[in-house]
Amino acid sequence: MAQYAGRPDLQAMMIPDYPPYGKRMLRDNGAWASALRQPNVSVISDRIERITPGGVVTVGGTVHDLDVIVYCTGFQAWKFLDGIEVTGRGGADLHQQWGQDPSAYLGITVPKFPNLFCIYGPNTNLVVNGSIVMFSECAVHYTMECLRLLLARGEDSGGHTMDLRPEVLESYQALIDRANARMAWGTEGVSNWYKSASGRVSQNWPLSTLEYWNLTRRPDPGHYRFS
Repeated sequence: MAQYAGRPDLQAMMIPDYPPYGKRMLRDNGAWASALRQPNVSVISDRIERITPGGVVTVGGTVHDLDVIVYCTGFQAWKFLDGIEVTGRGGADLHQQWGQDPSAYLGITVPKFPNLFCIYGPNTNLVVNGSIVMFSECAVHYTMECLRLLLARGEDSGGHTMDLRPEVLESYQALIDRANARMAWGTEGVSNWYKSASGRVSQNWPLSTLEYWNLTRRPDPGHYRFS
């Protein structure tokens, strides 16, 4: 990056102050970096104070006349099931329970929400080590095994619902959080879309894909309350 930037002022703006893979890695063959050095290009990193009919005004009052503004405002991936009202046992509200820290066992089941099964839920996103499709297939397999378990227990003892025990999620989430803290994207002070608003990594799976595959082969009946 220093070689492509050339100028010290561009180096200061282009070279990240966070570790590699702290955010999604983008590769450039030098074309983007070289474009910033063109005489008709200005690189301005000042914060925008307001937008006017003719352009933008940055902090400090500098006016920049513009014909086109392209918004790159990001997104809030941690807001799982956003816009959907999900009510659980005793009137529990899923979004109130999650707050700014969504969590689910294996990204699939949540305490107080019996028979709710999520696909591509919290902490099932992959960064560099596998396929999201494979994880979704594992989650579907686990869900089908839960349904098989429910049908079998229903015939024997009338158990038609399964509700994850809170201590199971707490133990699981502590494991995932410790592993994510060792990753570049979990580094304290690094801002990225992998983290929820609280700063905890709520998106990424930090272990091997084989471990997720093993954990989703079949549900442990001891992890759930049946009724």
